[in-house]
Amino acid sequence: MSTWLGYGDKCPPPAAASTGLRLHGASSLRCTRGVLRRAWSQAGAKEAGMAEHGRRDVVGMGLAGGTALALGGCAPAQAGRSRSSATPTSDGRFASFAEYVPVTLEIRTDLGRLDRRMPGVTISSAHWVMQYWQEKREVLPPQDRPLWVHGVMTLDPASSRALVEASSGKADPLPGIYPDLRQYVPEGKVFTTVPKEKADAILDIEHMMQDDPSRFESPSFDTEHVAICADVNLLILIAREWHT
Repeated sequence: MSTWLGYGDKCPPPAAASTGLRLHGASSLRCTRGVLRRAWSQAGAKEAGMAEHGRRDVVGMGLAGGTALALGGCAPAQAGRSRSSATPTSDGRFASFAEYVPVTLEIRTDLGRLDRRMPGVTISSAHWVMQYWQEKREVLPPQDRPLWVHGVMTLDPASSRALVEASSGKADPLPGIYPDLRQYVPEGKVFTTVPKEKADAILDIEHMMQDDPSRFESPSFDTEHVAICADVNLLILIAREWHT
């Protein structure tokens, strides 16, 4: 039967028990030492009337059991710690990618949807992705969530020049686009940031066209981050699309 120092086989007052529990959980190191000391003590009590060979067996069993108890008893404190997760790709030129993507996205190169969303510029080529915004435990149906669009696009010189003239300074870091798109942004090139209001006007998103004119809906396309490189006429875009 377990005894409490100063109380014999009686239960100590709640305050004493509470203090003991706090001290017991003070650190994983003290937890390990305490369990090992108890294992040694129990092994010593059992070996009193045993032969030398039996005594070694009991001590060995006590140590093995004590180690297991120490690891098991102290594990919960470590299990609750959060673990950091690595970014899919690392490129210091870009801001961090902030969206949750449960499945790797397919990179698209078709231009029809982009042309309809941004009729004010001429796009000659593009690499882009699109996904409904979501969290790990998403409860909203897709129609109640926006689509986010990330793209790297080559524009005709006139469209690029209009955006460059409206830009406000160096884009550093570059917009945090989907990591797999970053390979299409050449290194060593200088990009400038285009303020949202000016970008929206040049892209002419006010006159965006629907994918299916026969459907009754009022989509909206909102730019969030726009950066342009004059040297290669390259546009980096982050936008959101809403359907109501």
